[in-house]
Amino acid sequence: MHVNAPHSPTHELADTLGTRTHLDAEETNSQPAAPSPNEANLGPQSADIAFRHSGWARERRRVFEALSRVCAGRRRVERFRDCGAFAWVYTDPAAPDRYSVRASCCHDRWCVPCARARAREVAARLELHCHNRRCLFVTLTLRSSDQPLADQLDRLYQAFARLRRTKLWTSSVRGGAAVCEVTYNHGRGQWHPHLHCIVEGSWLPLEDLRSTWLRLTGDSYVCDVRLASGAEHVAAYVCKYLSKPTAASWSNRPDQLAEAITAFTGRRLIMTFGTWHGVKLKLPADSTVWRAVAPLAEILRDAANRLPYAVRILSLLKGPLPWSTDLSKPP
Repeated sequence: MHVNAPHSPTHELADTLGTRTHLDAEETNSQPAAPSPNEANLGPQSADIAFRHSGWARERRRVFEALSRVCAGRRRVERFRDCGAFAWVYTDPAAPDRYSVRASCCHDRWCVPCARARAREVAARLELHCHNRRCLFVTLTLRSSDQPLADQLDRLYQAFARLRRTKLWTSSVRGGAAVCEVTYNHGRGQWHPHLHCIVEGSWLPLEDLRSTWLRLTGDSYVCDVRLASGAEHVAAYVCKYLSKPTAASWSNRPDQLAEAITAFTGRRLIMTFGTWHGVKLKLPADSTVWRAVAPLAEILRDAANRLPYAVRILSLLKGPLPWSTDLSKPP
């Protein structure tokens, strides 16, 4: 069993252990261009990559093909393809049963393990920020239409910006965060984007919010307001919408998947506003001094051969410990 540290520059956890993905950052296309759809192929996957993406392998292939199809940039496509490579297992010398995995991760908003990791990090930060604050959950929707998704997102974001300047909003809301979710109605062939907001402040009268939203959008009045029961409730709410970058209603439809990837390029999936603007959504660095154990691929191989040390490590990696936030920042 190797004990020397890896020579590859890696900085994230494997599978759902990784925590950083640019869900809150704008994305832009980069050059050179991605391979054509005929060239797009995930190809053979190493054991560590397969381990990281085992829970969504079929969907991952569809996302990879869509990224290639819309020319997201060769480097971005390659990072997505190789997410989870060069994975090494680390242990905490002060806690022998505590393991983490570091790997080369893509940080792409469409990568489910990266999205889940980022969602947990954002949720943890917002849970801390919401402690002892009165928070509401506010949902704002657009009436379904035949417009392209990009146009509907423009309308939604612009209407929300105008809403935040209204007297109704400024008199009740101090600040907050908003997450965008998009579903697709197969029967009507229409997109349905909406915003899920966490806001700090006093109560927003639902009927007043509906009438204001209708005035701003011209055709939409479906809104919802409810009180958050606590900081943990807020964290779960954020994780729910950030941890799954695609939706079941359109992730298995190539045309809709490609349209969504294109429409969200250059947009933020999560935004903060008001007094919450500038709130850090990343956890502080972990101070644990981790010790390298072995490459993940070696441990997977030895576990398949029933070597006790590898079976034990793998069982701990698949158990509850690796998913906790205290393992989110190996060195």
